[in-house]
Amino acid sequence: MMSETILLFGAFISTLVLIGVLFKPAPGGNIARYWLAAFLVTWILSFFLKWVDAGTNYLQWPQLSRWNHSLGLLRAVFFYLYIDYFTKPAQKISIWKLLHFIPFLIMIGWQMPYFLLDSATKTAMLKGEIPQIAVLPSWHPIFRLLYSLVYFFLSIHSVYQFFISNNPVYPKIRNWLLIMLGGYFLFAIISLVPFLWRNMADSDQYAFLAVSILFMIGFSAFLIIPEPILKKEKRVPLEKDKPVVYNDKNEEAFQKIIGVLENQHLYRTEGLKLSSLSAITGIPENTLSKVINDKTGNNFQQLINYYRVEEAKKLLLGPENEIYTVESIGYQVGFQSKAAFYASFKMYVSMSPATYRNRFKHNNV
Repeated sequence: MMSETILLFGAFISTLVLIGVLFKPAPGGNIARYWLAAFLVTWILSFFLKWVDAGTNYLQWPQLSRWNHSLGLLRAVFFYLYIDYFTKPAQKISIWKLLHFIPFLIMIGWQMPYFLLDSATKTAMLKGEIPQIAVLPSWHPIFRLLYSLVYFFLSIHSVYQFFISNNPVYPKIRNWLLIMLGGYFLFAIISLVPFLWRNMADSDQYAFLAVSILFMIGFSAFLIIPEPILKKEKRVPLEKDKPVVYNDKNEEAFQKIIGVLENQHLYRTEGLKLSSLSAITGIPENTLSKVINDKTGNNFQQLINYYRVEEAKKLLLGPENEIYTVESIGYQVGFQSKAAFYASFKMYVSMSPATYRNRFKHNNV
């Protein structure tokens, strides 16, 4: 009874995570999101099928027996494909990716004579009244474990390549990847217990539960961690995409300001203040403010936000940035909150950054 309760509780937690993935996009691009949903579906089905195998439930559900063996291979593939497409979002689904499913199809074919039997015959086999057919070899559990470990290490390799690339890795995304890898590793370690201590063969159920809870914690944290909050400022309405107007007065100071902003990407600094720019350029604050206003017609903060929005427009349409949410791109260019990013973006572009990405991303391919 305890085992059945654990399995049902684990299935409930996994279902909550799946609902979160479907209604609130998880980290990663659209294709990666589909692989994650597929992985979670097989995870939930595994809980249910283990529940069927527990106690005498299999006698009421004979048609579902043995399916969990094949799902073990499918889970490993879905997990790897999620990590792979998460870290390389620009790639498309190819025929080579489908080759990963060959072992799963071979196992299904091996057991097909059993799957085609009627319920009465299967029940008789499960009760031991007649001999079993299409029995998996004794080394199958070890093969399935090694198979999962191979895909786990492939996933680690993808994450490692992602971390050492030039792409920025934000804390939320880094933590999400580590939670996914840590959860899968925890499951693999606990799955070793039956091979070491035969009297603890039910540890697999605890592994499923532990990993489900870990996923739930990680996904919940990704959704509910509050974003930094900016103090509300009174903003002066701007003319959208107002061009820079050059005059002779203070031209040298202005060029120095623009050079620092563009060459050093100083606008990416969160909470950048006029005093900070003054210290870097060596230009007094009052002179900075006057030069910026005279040359652009904007104040200091409006100029900084203009540069941030211009870079955000490029990043939103880059295929290599598909794994990043709109909010994370806003943080990358220097905004400290989603609200500030959206307000400035709408001010200059007349639409939200999410709308801009969806409308123009295909034109940038």
